[in-house]
Amino acid sequence: MADTTETEEYVQLKLLINKESNKVLFAEAGKDFVDILCSFLTMPLGTIA
Repeated sequence: MADTTETEEYVQLKLLINKESNKVLFAEAGKDFVDILCSFLTMPLGTIA
């Protein structure tokens, strides 16, 4: 049998959080994260009548 190797990929996301109000003030992400986020927000063309 062939040996299998596992590779892990990470998406980097930097957050600036206000500890007093526990709110995100600023978020910085790479292109990979933005692509994934946009793919969640897109609707399939079949749902548009």
